[in-house]
Amino acid sequence: MAMAENGTLVIFVPVDYPDIDKKTGRDKNGRLFNIRPPEEYIFLAERLGFSLSHRIESEDSLGRTGVRWCTLLFKNQHTDGTRPIEKIESILRSDRKVNSYKFALLRAMGEIAVTAPNSVNWRENGQVALSMDHVAEKWLEYYWPLVAGDSKVFQGQKIKDKQDITFRKQLEKLSSTWEGARGGFQAFRQALYQNELDPESEELLKDALGKIKAGIRQPVQYAGTEKKVFRGEGSNILIPADLWQEFSLMGKWFEDSILMRWAQFTAELKSNEKKFTVAQCLDLLLQGIGETERDVSYARRVYDTIQALECVWSGTAINPAKGYEVDHAIPYTLWHNNDLWNLLPSDPKVNNQKRDKLPEQKLLAARKSAITGNWQIMYETYRSRFSLEAGRLIGSRTFTGTAADFNNLFHALTESVEITALQRSVPRWTP
Repeated sequence: MAMAENGTLVIFVPVDYPDIDKKTGRDKNGRLFNIRPPEEYIFLAERLGFSLSHRIESEDSLGRTGVRWCTLLFKNQHTDGTRPIEKIESILRSDRKVNSYKFALLRAMGEIAVTAPNSVNWRENGQVALSMDHVAEKWLEYYWPLVAGDSKVFQGQKIKDKQDITFRKQLEKLSSTWEGARGGFQAFRQALYQNELDPESEELLKDALGKIKAGIRQPVQYAGTEKKVFRGEGSNILIPADLWQEFSLMGKWFEDSILMRWAQFTAELKSNEKKFTVAQCLDLLLQGIGETERDVSYARRVYDTIQALECVWSGTAINPAKGYEVDHAIPYTLWHNNDLWNLLPSDPKVNNQKRDKLPEQKLLAARKSAITGNWQIMYETYRSRFSLEAGRLIGSRTFTGTAADFNNLFHALTESVEITALQRSVPRWTP
């Protein structure tokens, strides 16, 4: 008999029952007992999709000496018997895969959930709506190193005249115009964010994203072995709210698993003329994550021109000629994020103290004026890029540099710092 969603399960078990012989498991009347610790019942119930809501220990109602009982109350939150993390694992482990699309979809969802949590719209029907455009931009980054230059790494079985991935030709054309002297993907992304793409690149990008979005619909439609997990709705992907919460909490934790399985899948493909090792495939998949000087240099160019530059955390004066650091407010090791709002000037000694720690809430509040002041200068220099990156963090398509915009961005930063601290158990810091 199935239990309704949000139904309650009550388990009443003994904690101590001294009359039972530990060797035989029987009491003085010969009755057989199988005494389990309450923790084992909790483990079994939660594996079946229940969530513990209350645990109450009490004395024996009949007054028997040494007898204690434990009442466990569970809520049935997952009617199909699987928790969100298990659904993700099932897609990775059990789903049939003709190409790498499902890996790319889960990787994008996890990354967006962690680094742009406000980018989804919450629905009343227990769903969240994620823009397919946002996922397509992530796919562009993931697949670029797999098709660019001499790295023709197949991502599925090539059947007759059909390509392994439906957007390979379009992405190859786009990447070929940027590889080499033009600087590759990093240079392309900077030009895109600065709204400085040439007409040819704009047209090639439009074609590539159009084909990528069509490709995204495949894993959205087929992810899930027995029951489909996601659903397409126009230009959005509908994701169960509990699953999105799992992405938000665990996205960075299962990213390694996704990348490893994606690399193994690629290395085992027989369609690749050249044999790739798992390590070689991982290097390509991680290529976009690598931090480069170009990423930080855009912020440095701005700070180099500020005469009264000061450390954003300590307020001490900085002489650009003597050197300073460009600090990631949310450490790069946690978010791999080089957005301009995340890059702030810091005294080298202070930056060495902070390293991979997250700033204390009181420190952020005390330095709000310095933080937003740097943002305003950065916005004036790189309006297009700053607006795009800031808009994603606050979950808005429009960022026009008003006082309200910068205030919303500051609140989004502090919120992201707090959530990241809870998710990753990162030490907090203040100078």
